[in-house]
Amino acid sequence: IGGSRDVVFSHCSFADLGAGAVRIDGGKFDAAPRTQTRGLVVEDCEIGPYGRDWASAVGVLVKNAAGCRIAHNHIHDGLYTGVSLGWNWGYGESVSRDNIVEYNLIEEIGKGILNDMGGIYTLGLSPGTVIRNNVIRRIRRWAYGGNGYYPDEGSQGILVEKNLFVDAPTLLGAHYVREVMVRNNIFALQGGKN
Repeated sequence: IGGSRDVVFSHCSFADLGAGAVRIDGGKFDAAPRTQTRGLVVEDCEIGPYGRDWASAVGVLVKNAAGCRIAHNHIHDGLYTGVSLGWNWGYGESVSRDNIVEYNLIEEIGKGILNDMGGIYTLGLSPGTVIRNNVIRRIRRWAYGGNGYYPDEGSQGILVEKNLFVDAPTLLGAHYVREVMVRNNIFALQGGKN
């Protein structure tokens, strides 16, 4: 809900979901400050299976929000992306900033059903955002775009470090990005489409 502040989802179990588990969404850059979402936390949660009715659902979606932290979760058995951040197309102004995705295990994503997805997906300007110390493995897509990490359409201002990306058709697939620092990660065992 737009304008949410400092909400914590901790030690939750989300299973057998028709869509995604957690959707964090707030007002866009030009919206009133009271509609802008900040400081939400999703930690120590078990998320999956998900997307059983809405295959394009995301395990944890952080859209138009700042200062959120997604940490120590097990996100698995989804038909689309595990964690998605940003959601402002291109390099335009965005409230998405300073989000942290760390110490998550994201696995068995995609299942060869959809395309244009990844273990972690980013979209748009996100200064100060950090993706670190995650394990992303066993990603499968139908025909294209099954990425371990997928910075897409204007992703900018993101640090990606100390992650392990294993067994995906494309371990890192960047599209229309700038100023995304990828350092000290391990990319191993590029896998097949499904």
